[in-house]
Amino acid sequence: MDYYIFNPENDEALAANTSYYQPSASIIRMAHDLSDMQRFIMPANNAMIYTPRMVLKKGDRIRPWGWSKFLLKRLSDEGVTELPSVEDVEKWRMLSHRRNAASILNKLSNITECIGEAVEYKSENDIHKLLDEDSNKYVLKAPWSSSGRGVHTYEKDKEQPINNWIRNTMRTQGSVMVEPQYNKLYDFAMEFKASPNSGVEFVCYSLFKTSPDYHIYLGNVIASNEDIEAFITQYIPYETLQTVRKQLINKLTSLLKGSNYDNYIGVDMMICVEDGKHKLHPCVEINLRMNMGVLAHIFYERSVSHNSIGFFNIKYFKNGISPVVENEKMTARSPLHYDNSGRIIDGYISLSSIKKDTKFHAMAIIKPRNLLKRCVDIFH
Repeated sequence: MDYYIFNPENDEALAANTSYYQPSASIIRMAHDLSDMQRFIMPANNAMIYTPRMVLKKGDRIRPWGWSKFLLKRLSDEGVTELPSVEDVEKWRMLSHRRNAASILNKLSNITECIGEAVEYKSENDIHKLLDEDSNKYVLKAPWSSSGRGVHTYEKDKEQPINNWIRNTMRTQGSVMVEPQYNKLYDFAMEFKASPNSGVEFVCYSLFKTSPDYHIYLGNVIASNEDIEAFITQYIPYETLQTVRKQLINKLTSLLKGSNYDNYIGVDMMICVEDGKHKLHPCVEINLRMNMGVLAHIFYERSVSHNSIGFFNIKYFKNGISPVVENEKMTARSPLHYDNSGRIIDGYISLSSIKKDTKFHAMAIIKPRNLLKRCVDIFH
């Protein structure tokens, strides 16, 4: 039996690098509210959502969103015995360091139509020298951080706050990653699956949206690989995409050699505009964990008509807003319609439980397939 765990604190736990990390109340609530959306990615048989009261048998496996020292200790304290070793979890943490994404980026950026550079700085003085002498805008990133945290755009009028952040990140994580700020048009990713036996395999594309400052995840387009690839190749040549995919498989295989890693890998990318031309940034970051792009893909493949596409996003309910009432309104406004095989043609679907005290809610809106360009434009 495989037991699934949605642990959205994973990236923060990697940054904290301690078994005694304490997730925020908001992260704990997110994990609770969104746990059952995993039903849409779990196999039909021999899979359950893990809860602390469960007693696992020999041979049962834990399938978390991602692994950290914190999760390892939590599960051990709850009586789970068949777990990865501390050494393997530390290997996976080090593989998640943004220097590995920078190393792969610097090898991919010479491919035709690709751009990108990222440098790891271990000296606060060297960073300040760069920022003081260069008028270009830069994005500064902590080696480990969650979506929207640990990523800062350098602006002259916010020099002191960024100085404090640089100093603290150097102290706690040992370095800061620095890269130019690019003129982004769209976000997307290539998603891979790795296992010790099968190696690294391409799974799907993920076309997603982040906030205007590039950092906060907002949602995913739900569509076939063919439709997403057709959208991307309006801007980036097909041959470039295939070359990047092949090289990523080779480089990820080399990176993961001997690590015993068995989970998904997301490589975030950007379609950018440089000197009036479209360019591909082929490796913004690498996430060694399950992610929303894979979830959107599996949901599409299992549940959505191949004549339809849609949006997936996470909604947050502020105080004073009734989740139950909002869900009823959406259901009435966009009722679900199915084809003869039971796949969704269009309508609104709740992907996680709705209760009166729900704060985080996973949902999807399905529309006719010919609206893919509109799906992306609605994000803007």
